Amino acid sequence: MEEKTEREENIEAEREDDARQYAVAFVWALVGFGLGMVAVRAVTAICKPQNTVVQLLLGLLPFQLTTPLAAIIGLRRMAVRKGWRRTVEWDEPKLSFQLAYRTHAILFVLCIICSFAINWLSKTVCDKLGIPFPEQSLIQMAHGNSDVLFWGIAFFSVMVLAPCVEEFIYRQIMFKALEGALRRRWAAVVLTSLCFAAAHGILPMMPALFALGVLFQEAKRRGGLRQSILLHSCYNGTMLALVLMFD
Repeated sequence: MEEKTEREENIEAEREDDARQYAVAFVWALVGFGLGMVAVRAVTAICKPQNTVVQLLLGLLPFQLTTPLAAIIGLRRMAVRKGWRRTVEWDEPKLSFQLAYRTHAILFVLCIICSFAINWLSKTVCDKLGIPFPEQSLIQMAHGNSDVLFWGIAFFSVMVLAPCVEEFIYRQIMFKALEGALRRRWAAVVLTSLCFAAAHGILPMMPALFALGVLFQEAKRRGGLRQSILLHSCYNGTMLALVLMFD
């Protein structure tokens, strides 16, 4: 009985240490985002780029480059102790191919349904109240843009960079830090999803983005970071494809 108690205490101590490390990594991520924003402001103060490709790259810099790089620095100590695969919970818990595919298919359908249904409802309410329902900045730049380089960068960002970075920052680092601090998984899911929705900066779309955040977090719980990245990537790719098809 004593050995079991000691083992449980060691596991609890390790979890608390991991939560602190995730909190440190999140602070590093905020610093990285701040530095990225300063760099963008400096560039735009010197020259105001009119090219949409340059505008797109500048828009990607703070969150999709400097933020994850800073977060990785914050996780170095844990990665040395546990290895990167375990640190980011890449495939924990491990799922068989069939179960992973079934989980992905169900959650993907839910993402599409929630996105269209909730955004339709939000837009209806906004129209009734006379509130504009703005598009995301990438969609605004995409309208009428036939530049091959722009679309190449946009697809890479939407289907690779954004899913990897956002799942790493929100579903792993922020969620783990909040879960360790609050000791309540549901509270960490709610706060993480709220932050994910708010970070996109489009108030009328926050309800749908919140629902997506919850579904992405469920994918992370069921199949690890790899599962949530795959779901996020497929959803983003589908939405961008619809923009291309229907302008």
